[in-house]
Amino acid sequence: MRPATLTNPRRAIWLAALLLTLAAPLSADAFLGIFGKKKSNPAAGAGEENAALALYNQGTTAELAKDYGKARDIYRQVVHLYPATNAAAQSQFKVGEFYEREGKEQKAFDAYQLFITDYKGSSLFSQAIERQFNIVKTARDNKKKGILGFGGGLHTSDQVEMLDQIAKNAPFSKYAPESRFLAAEIQREAKDYDSAIIQYQTFVREYPDNPKAPAAQYQVAQLLQEEAASANNDGSQLGLTRNAYEEVLIQFPDSALASDVRQQLSNLDQQQLAKYFEIAKFYEKTDKYPAAVIYYQRVTKQPAAKDFDAAKERLAALRESHPEAFTEGGKPIVVEATTDVKSRDDYVGPPNLAALSKSNTSKIRNSMDDVVPTPMEEPDLPDTETERPTEEPSPGLLLPPINGEMETEVETEELTLPPSAPSLESSPPPAPVIPAPPSTAQTDSQE
Repeated sequence: MRPATLTNPRRAIWLAALLLTLAAPLSADAFLGIFGKKKSNPAAGAGEENAALALYNQGTTAELAKDYGKARDIYRQVVHLYPATNAAAQSQFKVGEFYEREGKEQKAFDAYQLFITDYKGSSLFSQAIERQFNIVKTARDNKKKGILGFGGGLHTSDQVEMLDQIAKNAPFSKYAPESRFLAAEIQREAKDYDSAIIQYQTFVREYPDNPKAPAAQYQVAQLLQEEAASANNDGSQLGLTRNAYEEVLIQFPDSALASDVRQQLSNLDQQQLAKYFEIAKFYEKTDKYPAAVIYYQRVTKQPAAKDFDAAKERLAALRESHPEAFTEGGKPIVVEATTDVKSRDDYVGPPNLAALSKSNTSKIRNSMDDVVPTPMEEPDLPDTETERPTEEPSPGLLLPPINGEMETEVETEELTLPPSAPSLESSPPPAPVIPAPPSTAQTDSQE
């Protein structure tokens, strides 16, 4: 038999190429790659980084040539084409810088916000937060000074919304409390007192150890006092103001504002007495003399009151013209007014404010490590030797008597029978009927 010969030249070339391929040394991955799924190219990420960097450099060149519009467009193109690269993070930050340079504060803030959202791991993260804060702060300062330009287009509500976003972006950074406090200041300057009070109170609650916390609580009292000056009431708003000022002394007794707070409290006393005097004159004018006497007497209870002498004169005049106004049911009217406790011999000062400052304030939990489970404690069992009852237990209890002896007598309730019923004692039960045995005759007959 002759050996087979290859007469087809293409087939011969294919077999030769196959033999050369099998003869070459192959790695395991390369060998499996011939028959299996093609692996991804590990150099693709590096290639994308290189392409992004090359495009970023074009933007830098345009920026150096002061062609800022072109540079900004190139940076935005880097972010669009290569969003997962380091060059994209830097490009997005650059976009915010360009808008900020052009005075477009809203677009600049939004560009930095996009950077913060997409590139939290970038080394420029803290700078982006700072840039956002400075945008709002500059807008607020320019508005206070009446300067047109950067920040002029930001409304008060826009500034407050931006500051709230900054606090959410970096809740543990220094810009979180700074943003909360600045938001309260902006609302106070806009005379939105209710919103400002809420912002200040939130700041004190969330950042009690912040150096600005005493000032925040002080501003709460100041705003309440300003509202009380325009309020037409009997002094309830002044009471809220007093409580707010006292909170400064309670929570921050060592604050530099403590002396000023005490002076403000003294001024509140004068305002309250002046309010009483005005109310008394109103009641007197409307012929409601008993009510007028009550409020005039409240003023005369405080010798340091500005209207002390005037109130005494009005009381004397009313005593002559309307003596019945000083009695109720034949008894003199006793007025419970504010007492001057500071002049008493047993006055030792306000309570221990330092002890009350933070003992009732819950601390914010910043991590799971701050959450401590409540320990389970089993209650103590009673001591049968020392905690036994000193009196005999009532019927039905499981505890044995004190002397350890069981009761032998049981109280029974007497049964009352109706008159028609037979007596149990006089009528014994009938004897059972026993049948007689059969006789002998009967037995024989049966047999």
